[in-house]
Amino acid sequence: MRKITFKDSFALSKILDKTNLTTDLNKVVEEGKEKGTEYVGGQFFMLLAKKWHMAEKEIIDFLASLFEKTPKEIEDLSLPESKELFKQLFQSEDFKKLFTRAVEE
Repeated sequence: MRKITFKDSFALSKILDKTNLTTDLNKVVEEGKEKGTEYVGGQFFMLLAKKWHMAEKEIIDFLASLFEKTPKEIEDLSLPESKELFKQLFQSEDFKKLFTRAVEE
C-alpha cells in the first residue's frame, strides 16, 4: 500500500458526497472523542459498507490507486482478499492519523 496523499482527499470527498455520510460521520467523530480512533475507523467502515453501492466506482478507483492495482484487480478480489486489503488500510499509520486528526478537532 502506498502512502496516503493530499490527492486522496479528493477521492474520499467524492465517496463521502455520493454516500451522503457527512451527518453520520460527524456524530461518529464526536463519539470518537470519548471512544478513540479505532472506534471511529470501525464505525466509518460500517457506515460506508451500508452505502458503498452508491459510490462503487469511486471506492474501487480509490482502492486501486491506493494499493497500486487496476480497478479490475480490486473488483476480482475474493472476500478473504478484500478483508485483508481493508485490514492493511485500517492498520496503516496514514489512515489512523486521518481519524486521529478528525477526533482531535
